[in-house]
Amino acid sequence: MNIINEEQKQNPAPRPRLGVLGQKGFWGRALTVLLIVFAANLVIEFGLLTSLLPWLHSLQLKSHQLLFWMLPRPASPKWVRMVVIDDELHQELKEPTDRKYLARLVRNAALGDAAVIVLDVALTVPQGHREGEDSLERKEMDEDLRNAIFDAAKLGVPVIVPCWIDRSYSQQTVIPSIYPDWMLPLSVENHGRSDCAYLACARRGNVNPADDERKIPLSTELGVSSQCEDSLALAATTAYEQATYRRPLTSEKKTIAEEIRHHEYVFGGFLGEAQFQTIPIRELAAGKPEAMRACRTRIVIIGGKWHEALGQGRGVDVHETSAGAMAGMYLHANYIEALLDDRTMREISPLPALLFDLGVGALLYSSYHKANTTRGRYIVLSVFLLPLMGAYIAFVTLGYYLDFVLPLVACFIHLSYELAADDIKLRRAEKTGPAV
Repeated sequence: MNIINEEQKQNPAPRPRLGVLGQKGFWGRALTVLLIVFAANLVIEFGLLTSLLPWLHSLQLKSHQLLFWMLPRPASPKWVRMVVIDDELHQELKEPTDRKYLARLVRNAALGDAAVIVLDVALTVPQGHREGEDSLERKEMDEDLRNAIFDAAKLGVPVIVPCWIDRSYSQQTVIPSIYPDWMLPLSVENHGRSDCAYLACARRGNVNPADDERKIPLSTELGVSSQCEDSLALAATTAYEQATYRRPLTSEKKTIAEEIRHHEYVFGGFLGEAQFQTIPIRELAAGKPEAMRACRTRIVIIGGKWHEALGQGRGVDVHETSAGAMAGMYLHANYIEALLDDRTMREISPLPALLFDLGVGALLYSSYHKANTTRGRYIVLSVFLLPLMGAYIAFVTLGYYLDFVLPLVACFIHLSYELAADDIKLRRAEKTGPAV
């Protein structure tokens, strides 16, 4: 018996081949995980099932926020100030919002030397009316707001007048507005140059958000030449840069210009509502000096944040974003801040994204399967971090949005589980020892 023990010490039995090294079911599990990764990419890239599985969309938004949190440069609002019509004031101003009150806000913001004034309010015609028409009882207040827009233009402050695009048909069209283009102090395109008869002309911009809350709308194809092709954010950004002689214009930067030309979106980082500075609306309407000074050199957004049922119901025009639920006016504020702060990323096209995921996933499993030692498998898992590091480098330095890398974490988790399970089995086998 002692002789047998001595031989065992001198020639210990090899560690049993368990788990991925000995089980034929490994590749079955591997292909299952790769299929899950592939399906996850389809969901992320094409939005499949996100409407049916809200938790999946929430995870998508959290992943988006995590990617932008990784940026080394901290983000904070620098250009935009908010003028908010809340529940209490909304009850006073009714709906549509009293345009005489809006006119006062526009005039006082312009007198306060705002760089740009953005109107995020409903200016569409009532049902059954033609473009440029409104109910008779609102005719005087409509004219007052229109005159305020002209007054701001004479002072050198451009006002961004909203328009809405109807996307319910194959051919997208502009919903008729109470202010057609000819009624506003807009610039005139002349041989590729914008001519303005005032110190600063008003601009049009559509308020339609992107279907994907992670993206920033830039331009919409309408089939006809119209300033309403530009999003409200792009119109505000362009107006600000022209007013402050900032060059190059955001719309002329190579990445943005290409996306505008193809009517595509860019990804952007988002800030929470609480991070934006608010100008007290009643003080601005009353012409209080402090409120007017707060407008100086800023992009002032005038919009609403109220609830249905006299303030007791659900929020109106509320959107789920990576920074939490927010009113539409804050969504546009985020768009503007991201464009001016260069916090935008281009999307990698879906086909290269899918091929990258499947290629890296298959290579990871193949390398792991060929590793004969625990140390070798740890090395393989460590090498897996390289694609994530590459994604981070591309995200931070090259401006490419690589959220398709995130589903590969499923492969990492699966192999980590396989490694832990194998290690436990091997240790138990060593303790038990070979059968005599």
